[in-house]
Amino acid sequence: MKMNKNVFLLMFALVIFLLSCNSDKDKCSTGNCKEGFGVFEYRNGDKYEGYWKDGKMDSIGSFRWIDGTKYFGHWKEARKDGWGDYLWPNGRVYKGYWKNDSKNGMGIMTWKNGNKYAGGWKDDRMDGKGILQWKSGKKYDGYWMNGKKNGKGILITAEGESYDGDWVDDRMEGTGTYKWKSGASYTGEWKDDKMDGQGIYHETTGNTIVGIWKEGNIIQSSSGSMESPELRNVNSEIQRVLQQMEFERKNPHQNHF
Repeated sequence: MKMNKNVFLLMFALVIFLLSCNSDKDKCSTGNCKEGFGVFEYRNGDKYEGYWKDGKMDSIGSFRWIDGTKYFGHWKEARKDGWGDYLWPNGRVYKGYWKNDSKNGMGIMTWKNGNKYAGGWKDDRMDGKGILQWKSGKKYDGYWMNGKKNGKGILITAEGESYDGDWVDDRMEGTGTYKWKSGASYTGEWKDDKMDGQGIYHETTGNTIVGIWKEGNIIQSSSGSMESPELRNVNSEIQRVLQQMEFERKNPHQNHF
């Protein structure tokens, strides 16, 4: 009898252990998680509620991660694919198209600080035609590649100055026109954010200086005075904008997030 009691206690402990182990496993808590609609709960606290095909998330469904991240939209073979909304715990939101679990196609990203991008995406990076609007009032409308300004685009600063021209990896490079809030402007060649090559500078007085520039400074003039007081100040005027752009390149999280 004593032996039977010990066996009973052992079996009881084993049942409790098995039940406990089962509660720690991933499980389909509601519906059909093979074909149709079902709710699947993961042992770490994540949860999917939506449609399934061949045992994989497919069609429309919502996924909630334990950290508060949420996605509601289309799926294909357990990957985000098609239109969907993705919400981060810090308030950042993306609404747009996905392919193979990455942002691909047209979409809108809004950051917690108020910055907003609407345009093309490729493999989770801004790519193609798009507009980035900063909360400060600054705006870029143009082309992107690999998450950086590349190609033709217009940048308007919060102070009302603008650059309309070519970009290479977030830098003014190629040909373009920069207009200062004073009314002065430069049209010509650029390299590494500096006037470099042939260009024309229009002073606020109406005078025009045509010449060759090197690293932001004029080195040869075919028309107009190289000793113009206004021209001597133009490089220092643009430095403020360039310093801000350089800060944003080095601190992308400060820039967008």
